[in-house]
Amino acid sequence: MAHDYGRTTAFSAGKARLAICDRSYNETNGAPDVVDTGGDNGRDKIDLASVLDISGPAISNQVNAVLADLTNATPKHYTFIHIAEPDQTGHSQNWGTPNWSNAVRMVDAQLGRIMNAIDTNPALLNQTALIVTADHGERLDICGAEEFAKGRHQRQHEPQGGKREQQGEREEVHASAAPLAAR
Repeated sequence: MAHDYGRTTAFSAGKARLAICDRSYNETNGAPDVVDTGGDNGRDKIDLASVLDISGPAISNQVNAVLADLTNATPKHYTFIHIAEPDQTGHSQNWGTPNWSNAVRMVDAQLGRIMNAIDTNPALLNQTALIVTADHGERLDICGAEEFAKGRHQRQHEPQGGKREQQGEREEVHASAAPLAAR
């Protein structure tokens, strides 16, 4: 709907399989503009799209591309960025490993760069909602797919600053959000 109201949009995904999002809203598959704002803004709802398989330190290049827009005098009205880490590392090496923890720190640093760009651009400052979600990534062949499916999955590692809570047969880990919350 942002595009139908004449707003500009950007989409950056770190997994090629998310290209379906761009294809779903392109000039062929996008819904017709149904909002009467003085003109037809077309069916292509994503003005700028980048969809690549990106992991590890290369995510900084993905963030650089987003920052180029966020630091512009007229940034896109709506920007979506999907960073494939720490999910990629979690699936290949498991949740809670040193490499996974390093991937979390790397993503945290990139989020800091994004927040700094928002904070230093007058066009975005105090007018921007930043929504962050995460997928932990975990190899079920290591933690036990059968136990996971039965709801009896227990974490083998505790994140730094985290705490454990026992709930029935299931143990949950709550990680500290200190690096972002301390901002």
